[in-house]
Amino acid sequence: MTPLLRVDLNQPLKDLRAGKEYLNDIGRPELKLAPRLSILAEDSKQAESLIPDIGMVLVSGTLSEEPNERIWTTDVPVGSGDESEESLLFLNSHPDLPLVDTCGEF
Repeated sequence: MTPLLRVDLNQPLKDLRAGKEYLNDIGRPELKLAPRLSILAEDSKQAESLIPDIGMVLVSGTLSEEPNERIWTTDVPVGSGDESEESLLFLNSHPDLPLVDTCGEF
């Protein structure tokens, strides 16, 4: 079992820096981050350095399959908004990262 820490604006871990500091403080390799996609797109350089620490990416929307590409129909940021291109680029360049649709939230 992999315990996940949600990283989201309305959570105690509101950014990648806070999430990484928390992981370092706890020091348990099985503990992983579950950041919202918009947070990954916001700071893609730090996101790249944290790939081994990410257990799940939270994406709000639905995936439709098109030949040779993954297309998301979502709320902001994927599909619309200032960071939609960065978000889609991050998703498409990391196809092995597990994703969960948070459209219904949890």
